[in-house]
Amino acid sequence: MIIRIHTDKNIEALGNFDAIVEREIEEHAGGFLDRITRLEVVIGDENGIRKGPDDKRVTITAHPAGRRMVAVTAHADKVETAITRAAKKLFKALERTFGKDKSWKRKNRPGPRRPVV
Repeated sequence: MIIRIHTDKNIEALGNFDAIVEREIEEHAGGFLDRITRLEVVIGDENGIRKGPDDKRVTITAHPAGRRMVAVTAHADKVETAITRAAKKLFKALERTFGKDKSWKRKNRPGPRRPVV
């Protein structure tokens, strides 16, 4: 799996920033990562140098193998909080996406035939 992390000019990605982002995603959405070919994380500050509530934005786009992409966005006051929120949203979105497979198989599995009336 490939993880690409992009930041805008207002976010400083110092030191082990990439490792922190990867760890948060693995911690909260790790159960589905074996089914994903690529993750793109876009981190931005909507207000730039001005301060404001929930101005940090994190968008995570997951590309599952053989499926449509899944994208989530989260806002917070701090980048770390926004990353955690986005990772939790990603887990729920992937759970819905992959959970549909199980329910479809359950509904369409062969079973006893009903008598024709």
